[in-house]
Amino acid sequence: MLVAVVLWSFTWPAGPRFTYERRRAIPLALVFGLITVTVFAWPVQIVILAITGPRCNVFVPSVESTCYKQLVDLEVVASQATMFALVPGVIAFFLVLWLLHVKARMSREAGGGLSLGPGTSAEERLENEAPRMKQARPRAASGRWPSWVLVGTAIIAGTVSAAAVLALDRPHRWGVGAWISDFAKSPGIAGVFAVAAASLALWGILRQVAVARSSLSHQQTIETERSWWTRFEWASTRAVPSDPTAQPLPWNAVLSTFNALAVSAQDDVQRTAVGAIMEVAGRTEQTSESHRKRDVVSAATEGRPSVSALESYVHSTAGTPASSPVVEALLYEAQVLEALKRVFGDSLNLPARERNMADALVVRGQVQVAVEIRNFSETAGPVSTDRLLAQLKTLRDVSGAAGAVVVAPGEIPYTERAPAADIRVVKWTSPEDDEALRLAVDSIVGLPPAAAVV
Repeated sequence: MLVAVVLWSFTWPAGPRFTYERRRAIPLALVFGLITVTVFAWPVQIVILAITGPRCNVFVPSVESTCYKQLVDLEVVASQATMFALVPGVIAFFLVLWLLHVKARMSREAGGGLSLGPGTSAEERLENEAPRMKQARPRAASGRWPSWVLVGTAIIAGTVSAAAVLALDRPHRWGVGAWISDFAKSPGIAGVFAVAAASLALWGILRQVAVARSSLSHQQTIETERSWWTRFEWASTRAVPSDPTAQPLPWNAVLSTFNALAVSAQDDVQRTAVGAIMEVAGRTEQTSESHRKRDVVSAATEGRPSVSALESYVHSTAGTPASSPVVEALLYEAQVLEALKRVFGDSLNLPARERNMADALVVRGQVQVAVEIRNFSETAGPVSTDRLLAQLKTLRDVSGAAGAVVVAPGEIPYTERAPAADIRVVKWTSPEDDEALRLAVDSIVGLPPAAAVV
């Protein structure tokens, strides 16, 4: 329990709760000193009795026997060993006092606030205290005593106790004392020191290797980041050229390049940069000419390169700062166009990308139905729905269609506000919803031209 108290004192985190008080420090140091005396005195007695025990019965010796006299001498030696063990105990006592004092000072430096004196501004006070705070911060950062403190204390106390035991054992030369003296004069001691020196050398080499490995890892990290930003700058200037007349990279190349950059990004700063560029590049792609949509649909029989690139980017950046709502909208639009192509085949026409033109037109006989694709990120309100319905009516009138179908990944509320019966809302999220697209178009084609109620 006493050892636990001492270890608790050494491992208690440095901070405002730890204060240096003599009424606590002195008893604690005294306890540590007594423990040191006990630890280094008792083994001396036990070792001597254990070595002598096999040579005579030390438990029931005769008064006239030689063993009895040896036992008396051993008791004297043990008593003297206890007295000499007080030396490391006293050393441990003062060492613990000094360590507690140093630790308390470190705690005050780490937890003490800055007090503003009269006529001193906060800026001046901070500037004056900055050097002291820089020195105190590394010492108080760990909050625990380093292991070398306990190891050093044990080495000092053990060395002093060993010297005392060897000095006391000299007149008797039984067992361990004679063996130590003979061993100290033999070549074996040189081997011990050689092993110790080799161990120190190995420790030094391993430490140098660890430092070199850490430095190399740091350099590799810096080089990786530099290389990433170099590739990002190259791709950004070509995906979104500053010159309006410059030709940007093909959309598939932009998707593949920035998908690779997003996957290899090391932190959120890099991912955010990727997402920002993809937002701009995606808006540019949304307003491009009609050949984009024609390429998407024709790619259905050519391995779907555009849709696959969009899917790869959306899936790899989901839930990260690199995700782009614009790219997600483009992916949804491409998937719906593929579904329309599957359902209606050659009846699907893609008009030129112009203002107030629908995303697609479905021709059934002599009737045209406009299709508008909207990827709503959240539920639309009444105002948004009214605006959407007005836009659909304009698209229907401009394209000369008999009706319009709006396709969205979720339900669109307030569609009962639609001013005419030739507007349908379809929820499409997967190929399983293809039949809903066909039913919506057929319901408009089968309506009489004068229908006006939802």
